[in-house]
Amino acid sequence: MDPTIISVNRIGKEDTFLMLFFMLATCCYERAKIVWSTDRARANRLYNAAGACFGLMLASKYLPHLLGLYGLFNFAAMYDAGGNAPRLRQYLGTMLATFLVADFAILLPDVWSYAARYVTGGHQSHHGYLYDGQLYVNSAFVLLWGVPWTYYFRLIATKMPLIVLAAAIAAVPSLVTRRRERGFVWLRVFLVVQLLGYTVIAAKFQRYAMPLLIVIDMLAAVAVVAVFRWIRERSGLPASPGMAACAAVAALLVLSVVRPPLTASPHFSIYQNAVGARLAPVVTVYPEEAYDYGVRDAVAAILREAQPDAVIVSDADMVVDYYLQQSPRRDIAARSLSHDGLQNPGEQWVLVQDSRRSFENASLVAQLSATRQPWREYRLRGTTVLQVFKIAS
Repeated sequence: MDPTIISVNRIGKEDTFLMLFFMLATCCYERAKIVWSTDRARANRLYNAAGACFGLMLASKYLPHLLGLYGLFNFAAMYDAGGNAPRLRQYLGTMLATFLVADFAILLPDVWSYAARYVTGGHQSHHGYLYDGQLYVNSAFVLLWGVPWTYYFRLIATKMPLIVLAAAIAAVPSLVTRRRERGFVWLRVFLVVQLLGYTVIAAKFQRYAMPLLIVIDMLAAVAVVAVFRWIRERSGLPASPGMAACAAVAALLVLSVVRPPLTASPHFSIYQNAVGARLAPVVTVYPEEAYDYGVRDAVAAILREAQPDAVIVSDADMVVDYYLQQSPRRDIAARSLSHDGLQNPGEQWVLVQDSRRSFENASLVAQLSATRQPWREYRLRGTTVLQVFKIAS
């Protein structure tokens, strides 16, 4: 019910599967730890199931650092596990086999060639990221000299429901006071290490925060459980009134958490809590919240007005091309603003989006905005997120 997680889920399906299988792996692994003393055969099956889930996690998205963090957590929580640990060959073998079955394409030479070009920047067509009105370097190699380190702290402070944020903050001391308990070691490792890592790396996007947001939601749940436990055990209320008080708190909590997605629907990505709404209008700090809002309507409007053989120029050219394929007109083409510029002869329609702003197109966009009036604008909750410029030869 976290609106930011809902918005990531709608655009980053691989992140959803990544976290689903990671949490299933964690569940199986921790359950194996519990049952090992009484049923070792079942524990071994659960360890192997955890390995299979980790394999599916890695097949969903290549983020092996989650597996590494889980190893770090096990090292921190229990350095010498004795016999209560997976049989390494079975565990790793199951993980590898599941990964290869689910992601058999990794065995193809073309995939390795593509991956090599990708990690060396060969497929990065745009550089830079617009954040809070300024264009920043958004490369992992520049570390702190790119998008400001406060990016994710501001995201958490302005986009998480306030009741969840307050509960998570209230539970932070438990990471210290209960620091030797396995579950709190897990929370501490995945909260602190991920937050520090995300802060240092210059490449920042909202969707990258999904694992971190889930951990913060779980930390908030710790505080909620503590409140229920206090009502039940220490409030002095009889059993029935105590249960009624717990039910009332639970209802208030659910309503408080359900309301934010309802207020933001269907544009979950633009949700801001009261702090965020006071600091800035929607889509002005994080332009990617708009994604490609308005492109479909803009293409439809252009198709009604465009002369034969006109060109639509944008940095959402694949999105534009998708909508063009749905139309009966085959004379209209899509071109990249960053790669092709405005050199095409004939009528051109230029789509300008802050969510697609980069170093490659920034000067051209600035020139267009300074010299021409937009033919049409599209707004999201009052903020302009797409401008259409008509250029006739």
